[in-house]
Amino acid sequence: MINQFLGTALRADEVNEYGNYSIDTIDPANIEAAICMPGLGFHRNQSQQPLHVKRRDLLPVVRIWSTLVHANILPCSHVSDLHWTRSILMYCIMTQRTVDLGGIICMEISGCAN
Repeated sequence: MINQFLGTALRADEVNEYGNYSIDTIDPANIEAAICMPGLGFHRNQSQQPLHVKRRDLLPVVRIWSTLVHANILPCSHVSDLHWTRSILMYCIMTQRTVDLGGIICMEISGCAN
């Protein structure tokens, strides 16, 4: 319903690539290469799993997209860094992957309602 309203419905032959990614299926190095300034990347936990990347370490265009996403799609008051799950969305945007925008908004609304 949200996709119909926004005019962003996926075609029958399109797959929601963003929805197919998970923490276990995507290499953090690929995300770093797509969204971070050269030589910079994620802050990691003791197990070397990515946690977040500082906003200052993002490419300028990713900072712009991040501001848009944080303000309109996935509202967040803490915007000084980009957490792992949101970085996957930025990766999909920067690499022109298919994203189900209505699905993301619906999940966010559902999460807020609960």
